[in-house]
Amino acid sequence: MQPSSFFRNPVSSLAGISKRPARAAIIAVCVTLTLAAVLLTRFNFNKHFEGVYVLRGEGIRLVELKNGLLLGEEGRLVWGHDFEDPRIVHARAEDPGRPGQAYLEYEWDPATGSGFVSNHYPGGRTLQTVFSRYEGEDGNTTHGLFVGGALSRAVESRDPLARNNSGMSYFDGTRWLHIWCNANETVATGHMDTFVTPSGWRYIGSRVERVSDTVLVLSSTHSLTVEGAPLRVRKTASFRAGDTYFLSTIEFRNTGDRPAIFAYGYGDEPWLGNFGSSGGNVGWVEGRIIQTVGAVDTRRYGYAGMFDYGNDLLGQGHGFTMAANFIQWFGPDRPEAFFSNKPDEFPGKYADAPLRGNSRFVGLMWGPVRLDPGETRSFTYAVGMASYDERRGMPVKPDVDLDYGRESGGEAGRSI
Repeated sequence: MQPSSFFRNPVSSLAGISKRPARAAIIAVCVTLTLAAVLLTRFNFNKHFEGVYVLRGEGIRLVELKNGLLLGEEGRLVWGHDFEDPRIVHARAEDPGRPGQAYLEYEWDPATGSGFVSNHYPGGRTLQTVFSRYEGEDGNTTHGLFVGGALSRAVESRDPLARNNSGMSYFDGTRWLHIWCNANETVATGHMDTFVTPSGWRYIGSRVERVSDTVLVLSSTHSLTVEGAPLRVRKTASFRAGDTYFLSTIEFRNTGDRPAIFAYGYGDEPWLGNFGSSGGNVGWVEGRIIQTVGAVDTRRYGYAGMFDYGNDLLGQGHGFTMAANFIQWFGPDRPEAFFSNKPDEFPGKYADAPLRGNSRFVGLMWGPVRLDPGETRSFTYAVGMASYDERRGMPVKPDVDLDYGRESGGEAGRSI
């Protein structure tokens, strides 16, 4: 007698039944792992699509996945693949400048208030300024027209000289020189006992105000409160092809119903020449090299800067990069200006001490000023790079033109 079909192949029948819950279990595990990976991963994407980067996470997020890096995040970088933004490659290939003349290239993301501007000169030289592409020592980020940070390729690189291409930097055709680092901007109370740095300013928004072949104007808007008085802040940065500086204007408006008393400060320990080192940095004003801590007479001088020259008072030679920078101020409100060995060491008991250490600083401070409700006050200054006159052994500041109605800068079509 033949066995019934039900009992004909009991092993294969049981296997078919057991595969269904096993397959469901595998799918459930995969879905669970996928959800866990998503929940434990922070996805951080913005307009600066410069690559794919995996970073160690923070808090409950074990991993962070990004399409762009900030200066300061290199310590968390696990893996990265950098590639040029196709728009940048296209812009360079098209070269909007006429042969032998300078032109501007830029990228700006209004959502994050960050980007860069590159001023390309004849002969393959470039002065690049990066805004709000860094993570501060407190772990916070800035948004808006605050000089500092680097593009992803410089952050990711293991080349110690790669970070020279950060903040404001100059490519001389063979290498990058560091000109300015993350700027130290602050608003202080009238008593100078509380300081609000840019990461504490509320970012409202930013925009491209004007763009042409040779002129670019950016703006960002912020708000903050000083001793109960609300301030609206508008910053602009104006660039012109061929210039070795940009013009910055900051305007404060009291939007409250009580007076605001505050001071505004701008400065930097620029690590001039090479990122991470103040090695040969000394100060300079017109016709003088400054090798000690001290104040600058702003009734006599209209600008101040640093020079990577070497300090004779420390027995240093002059085998440094000879890179130089400057800040020039304009208008009736003259700031206090000074050189120091640290941002928070104002001249006084430190006066006449040699400029030394790794935080040599040049700073400006306007105020304290009083703004009544509805009043505004603005400050304008130029931030840039100076050239070096080998014959005189001194930096030379470029002529600064405040008229941005003119469509070409002083360096367009000629070498620096």
